Amino acid sequence: MVTIPKTWKDAGADEEQLSWVLFDVQSSTTTANTVLNFLSRSEGAQNKRTTNMPIAGQLPSTQRFLLKKIRLMTDSEFNTTTDVNDVMDGGSIEVTLNNKRMIHAPLRAALGLYTKIGSTTADADTLPQGEGIDLDPYLVIPGGSNVNVEVITGDTAPTAANQLTVMLIGELVRPRG
Repeated sequence: MVTIPKTWKDAGADEEQLSWVLFDVQSSTTTANTVLNFLSRSEGAQNKRTTNMPIAGQLPSTQRFLLKKIRLMTDSEFNTTTDVNDVMDGGSIEVTLNNKRMIHAPLRAALGLYTKIGSTTADADTLPQGEGIDLDPYLVIPGGSNVNVEVITGDTAPTAANQLTVMLIGELVRPRG
C-alpha cells in the first residue's frame, strides 16, 4: 500500500479532485549532457500541445497536486535506436520543489510503457519499454510552490534532436467551477 503524505488534503466542499497529468514537451539537442528544464513554461505562452502548466514553474495558489508517477516518452520518430540510447545513457531526471531535490533517478528509469524504441523510424513501434517511476510515498506539490523537472541527456551526442515528453501523473485539486 502506497503512503500518502500527511500534508495532502483531499478536495473540500468548493473544490474538485481529478486524475490529472501535468506534462511538458521539449526537444533534445544534438549535444551530449544537455540540461532541459520541464514545466518551466506556461500553456498560455506556448500552446496546449506543448505543456499544460497554467503558470510557468508552478501551479496557481488555489490548486495542489499529489504526484504519484513520473513518465518519460520519447518521440516515435527518433532516427535510430542509437539516438535513443545516446539520449538515455548516463542521463538523469530530477524533480525539485522550492529548489529542494525531491527525486533524482537515471533517465532510462522514467521511460513509460508507451515509449517504443525500434532500430529505425520505420519500425519505431517494436520494442516496448519500462513502467516509469512510481513513487512511494507520493509527493505533494502545493500551489504557488516552484516545481521543476530537469532532464540531463546522456553522455553521447545524438545525430538529431528529438522530442521528449515529461509527464507527472497524479491527483489535481482545484476550485470547483
